[in-house]
Amino acid sequence: MSQLIQVTAVVVNYTPNAMHDNFDEGHFEYYDATDIQIVAPKAFSGLELSIYHTDKVHQDSLWRTIGQWINFNIDKDDLVSSMTLFDGAVSNLCAHVRTKFAEQLVEES
Repeated sequence: MSQLIQVTAVVVNYTPNAMHDNFDEGHFEYYDATDIQIVAPKAFSGLELSIYHTDKVHQDSLWRTIGQWINFNIDKDDLVSSMTLFDGAVSNLCAHVRTKFAEQLVEES
């Protein structure tokens, strides 16, 4: 049974055209990727993941901002090292507000 959890992470890299698919009909598709490092929950702290984007990512998107702290929800079973994840696995993406209180909550999770 799946369990949705909230994750806090830091964007460490953004790579345009990081992966591509070739289709039998002769066309192809490119996917940009965002590399993140998970900060919380503690059970996944330090885990690095690449998240591939099915649509073009806006220049000012949180996904493209290196060093940006983000929060999002994801199925706990999707948090496996070196797994290929697409942005459809992520919901409720928002900026993580770094205050003393927020950092304490991250440390406790």
